[in-house]
Amino acid sequence: MELLPDKSLGMGSDDQVARMSDHGRVGSSAPSWMVLVAAALAVIGTLAAAVVTQVLSGRRESRQWKRQQRQELARWERERAERQEQWDREDHARWQQERLTSYSELIQQLDRFRTAISIRLPVDGPGPKRLDAEWRGEVAQLFNHLGLVRAKARLFTSTETDRICGDAFVRATVCWNAFNGGSLQNEERIRILRSNLWDLGARSADLLRAIRRELGLDVDA
Repeated sequence: MELLPDKSLGMGSDDQVARMSDHGRVGSSAPSWMVLVAAALAVIGTLAAAVVTQVLSGRRESRQWKRQQRQELARWERERAERQEQWDREDHARWQQERLTSYSELIQQLDRFRTAISIRLPVDGPGPKRLDAEWRGEVAQLFNHLGLVRAKARLFTSTETDRICGDAFVRATVCWNAFNGGSLQNEERIRILRSNLWDLGARSADLLRAIRRELGLDVDA
């Protein structure tokens, strides 16, 4: 007996193969989409990580920059304060030196003026009827310079020192007027002038003691 092929079976086999083939195509296409999605997610994740890293790095750099700015500002303020302190010390040292120089010039000028008149007074008896023009000019120059030196010293003196300095200058003015006012033949006039010169010396000594007190020096030294 000849066996005929079962068409139903054969057809079933062909349909099954076709279905299996279609299933294979469908099954093989699904993973490719998953790969694309995974790749896209990976790229997005990488970009997101890069953005986050950049943001965090930017914030860190910003904080570091601000910290450096604060440190630089603090350093600048410290250096400025040190420079200001140094300038203040230098200014005070210059001021102190100028004050000492001014006081020294004042005392010396008072002594020069008083000496210039004293040495021109006669030791005994009347003096010359007329003052020598050179004498008068020299003493006048010393008196004028004394006024300038006193004006400069007033920039530094305390109230008490300035008062004593003013008294000395008034006495010097009296001596100048008496010396410049006429001849030296009148013995009474010479006696009064000598008295004024002695008083000027005493006022100069008072001024020197006041200056030493003002400078914090030992008055008795």
